[in-house]
Order: sequence, then structure tokens, then C-alpha cells
Amino acid sequence: MRKPSSSLRSVAEAKLPAGAARLPGNPTQRLEHELEVHKLELEMQNEALADAQLALAASRDRYFDLYEFAPVAYLTLTTSGQIVEINLTGATLLGEDRGRILRRRFSSYVQAEDRGKWREHFLHTLKERGQRACVLSMQRQDGTDFNAHLSCLSSGAGGGDQQLRIALTDITEQLHAAEARRRFETRLNKLTKREREVLALALAGRINKHIAESLAVSLRTVENHRSRIHRKTGVLSLLELAHQAAAAGVRLDQIAPVADPVA
Repeated sequence: MRKPSSSLRSVAEAKLPAGAARLPGNPTQRLEHELEVHKLELEMQNEALADAQLALAASRDRYFDLYEFAPVAYLTLTTSGQIVEINLTGATLLGEDRGRILRRRFSSYVQAEDRGKWREHFLHTLKERGQRACVLSMQRQDGTDFNAHLSCLSSGAGGGDQQLRIALTDITEQLHAAEARRRFETRLNKLTKREREVLALALAGRINKHIAESLAVSLRTVENHRSRIHRKTGVLSLLELAHQAAAAGVRLDQIAPVADPVA
């Protein structure tokens, strides 16, 4: 039996009734005293163990909630690519019941054109230590697709217990927004410097007459520039252009800034 610590014994003796804490001289009384102290020590140890178990359960529950309901999908794969763990966020993202996902190969959710890319990334990550990332085109069980960013980390470099842990995020909206911005900026880049100047003044609320005066050109020239702006950007009005810019996340005042020569 492990000898209790002196601090625990001191606390136990302090809990004895008044006068009982003094060590008796009679061997029988001494034994009774030691048994009583030991009983109190065991009770305190049991209380401490119960408190520790409650704290552990609370910590486990917090971890469970953080894992299951995290905004990121978490998966664990075997070295053969089978999914052995996935949180609720991941199951929702893949559009399937978790029970049907487990033991399936992760590659079955990767679109055919990206499976070679995934296999290369998967094998390389298993061989190398450290975190590696990639972007894949993926497909849910219902046939809808999405773009995913994967952050992968191998649990070891070899061995039967090696696993691959994945944090997976749906970046479809970000990629679509980036593509919309790129297409919009491509159209704006077709404008000449003078057309950009006319555009900036028009967006600032200037009418054609005032734009002509500011740029020291004829009213007809301003009208021609505005006509070319509409044709090159594919819009019928500046209001439509402003709406498209907002949808693409583009600030027109930053793309086509100009100082007013009259100011």
C-alpha cells in the first residue's frame, strides 16, 4: 500500500474530533488512531478522484462540442485512404449520414479530374512530416459539387498506426467571388486612361458638361468616351456598372481614381 503524503495525513488528523489528534501511547489506541486517520485519508482521496473525474468529463464534453460543431470539417483517414472519423460539420458538408461515410474512401468524394492530384498529395503527405495544403474539386453524394481547401497532417512517418488528419473548408463562394472580380477587372482594364478619367468623374456625380470642362475637352468627346465605356464593360448605364462592381466586390473609386483639375 502506498504511504499517503504527510500533507494529506495532516489534513486527515485535523479532521479528527478534538483531542483525538494527539497520538495515544497505548498500542491498541495507537492502532485505532492510525486506522481512523487512514480512513479519513481514503475518503479525501476518493473525493479528489471524484472531482478529477467530473473535471475530466466536463473537459471531454467541451472537446466533443468543439470537435463536432466546429465551423471546419475534420476527418481522419487511414493509410489506405478510408475515412475512420468525421465530425458533424464534415458529414453535413459531404451531404450524407455519418454512418454511411465511415469506411468509405475519401477519393470517392473527389471529382474525377482531381483524383490524380489528390492521390499525389495524399501519398506525399504520408511520407513527409509537417502540414500540407491543397485545393480540390469535390462532389457530394447527391451530385452537387464544391471547392474545398484541405489542410493535411500525417500523425507519423510510417508504422501501422499512421493516420492522416484533414481540416476541410468549403471555399466555393470565395473562388466564385475571386473569379467574378477577375472578370470584372478584365473588362475595366480595357478602358483607356482618359476613359477612366471620364468614368471616375461620372461616378462622382458630374454631368457630361462639367466633365468636359474639367478635362478641357468637348461635350461630344465626353459622350463618345461614355459610349465606349458602356460598350467595353458591357453595361447600359453607370448604375448597372456600379451594381456589377458591388457584386464582384470591386470599389470603382479605387480602380478609376482621378483628381479633378478644376478643384
